[in-house]
Amino acid sequence: MIAVIADDITGAAEMAGIGFRYGLRTSLVTEVSGALPYCDILVVATDTRSMAEEEAVAETRRVVRRLWDAGVRKFFKKTDSALRGHVVPELIVLLEELPYTRVVYLPQNPSKGRVIKEGVYYINGKPLHETSFAFDPEFPATTSVVTERLPGIQRLEGTILFPDFKPKKGELPIYVADAFSESEISLHLSEWIHPDVLFAGAADLFTSYIKLGSLRQDSDDFSLSAPFKGLQSERALIVCGSTQSKSLSEETYIKKHAIPVVQMPEDVFEGIAPALQWSEQLKTVYQYSHSMVLTIGYPSKGGKDFALRLRTTLSEVVAALVAESCPAEVVIEGGATAFAILKALGWKSFRLTDEVAPGVVRMRREEVSDVCVTLKPGSYPWGDLFC
Repeated sequence: MIAVIADDITGAAEMAGIGFRYGLRTSLVTEVSGALPYCDILVVATDTRSMAEEEAVAETRRVVRRLWDAGVRKFFKKTDSALRGHVVPELIVLLEELPYTRVVYLPQNPSKGRVIKEGVYYINGKPLHETSFAFDPEFPATTSVVTERLPGIQRLEGTILFPDFKPKKGELPIYVADAFSESEISLHLSEWIHPDVLFAGAADLFTSYIKLGSLRQDSDDFSLSAPFKGLQSERALIVCGSTQSKSLSEETYIKKHAIPVVQMPEDVFEGIAPALQWSEQLKTVYQYSHSMVLTIGYPSKGGKDFALRLRTTLSEVVAALVAESCPAEVVIEGGATAFAILKALGWKSFRLTDEVAPGVVRMRREEVSDVCVTLKPGSYPWGDLFC
């Protein structure tokens, strides 16, 4: 088993989808407690990206220790492909707690136009600090130079990392390298893979990691997962947790099953009316339809506290509706919203059943076999979920 530690749930879902795609038994958990699921890949969503640094460090340490005590000996660190999160502090924890001596950090995703050239991070040819990530409310990109964006990381030039390469005195053994194609990612991996090296990065790196055969011996004969065949029930609760969500009212699946689309009331959005009041209003509709699309429907007013209140409201409303009548399908758009909802529901462990599209995965609850959960990052397309 390999444990993949991700700092947000949609990043965790993306890693789980890749493992599932290549025929590996894959589970995703939001809590490490008790016996671990039987699987090849265990993806742990820690949600540390939404925490303060001190809290994120403590949570990462707690998770790593529990995994080690449970017998896990191989790790991969999933990091954001736009350099957000408490990257360096969390990697330091992994070096302190695990028998790795150095980290190779490859956060770029060339398959999505995200590359590093001469130490500078670009998205579709534009420097990171000139993209929308410059306005991220928690981790704004003020520079595109990776070693400036994440102080403590060393830029590695050339290919020499073994056998006797050692960091200079006072330097952290965390190295980033240029790569502007998927083949370069694979080349770096093949040159530097070693029991002493922890790999950290995004989807392209993890895909290469699997294909190289680090998780299985028959890497030249993968059994790819079957294509997704659509949601299996009309009893679906769909939560669009982003203020930028596109309307689903014209989607084939929504129209076919006459699923009501309900927008958050403006007074709830503004924080004037409580979530409980909205929940009571929704229950009558939900009792009749046993399905619903919940959407925010207003542009964001920005700010961490405002976003936290919105996702708390959605999580309270969803928990109330599920308690009324548990649907067969729960679909959630938006990572922070998804984590809050699953926490409110007390759902912690899942087995992958479908990769709908890259980053969009459908899972079955380990505890209750007839409930499926689909997760989608806010910025990703839905794929064929509603077709």
